[in-house]
Amino acid sequence: MLRLTIVFTALIFVSFFSQASAEENHYSQFWREDQTVFSNDRIKLSLNSLVSHTFNKNWGAFGFLGVNKEYAHAYFGPTFSMDDWLQCGIGIGIEQDKRPLHGGTFVFLNDDQATLLVVGEYGGSGYWYKTELMVKTGTWFSPGIMIQRFMGIGLRMQINIPETPIEIWGGPFYDWEEDGAAAFKGLLGVRLNF
Repeated sequence: MLRLTIVFTALIFVSFFSQASAEENHYSQFWREDQTVFSNDRIKLSLNSLVSHTFNKNWGAFGFLGVNKEYAHAYFGPTFSMDDWLQCGIGIGIEQDKRPLHGGTFVFLNDDQATLLVVGEYGGSGYWYKTELMVKTGTWFSPGIMIQRFMGIGLRMQINIPETPIEIWGGPFYDWEEDGAAAFKGLLGVRLNF
């Protein structure tokens, strides 16, 4: 299933980039992010990747892939944008589960001072969510707050390395779904933007 997910997502990525155009309203984005979760005496590694392409001022498409040692999922679908301040999307795909159908949706709000991302997913393995509010400081450092299923709530501190495509972010989290010391977690992410 993992190989199928990777092949499926690679085909989506190739199809998006083959549609790239030099027209004014076309824009492509691709990022890869490695995450490390520190919890109690465990370390969990994961890889996330996103590709998106706008076809005109309002419509585009995206594909997302998430993989770790125990699980993988990928989905893609259309996006709709209103100017530069709002983008939303809904996608369908597969996950590594007995019931492999997987879906996800997102809303992204962007203004001069902050960004807000809300993501919801559902599939055979259950539901997942993430909400991320980031303050734009105009510098190499951005503070924020994040709520994510299986991580909890925490501070999200981001460092943008000048003149590179690299972002490093992380922070402490408290997961109300866990008990004892396992509820306290740390997260470190490294993202490459292309």
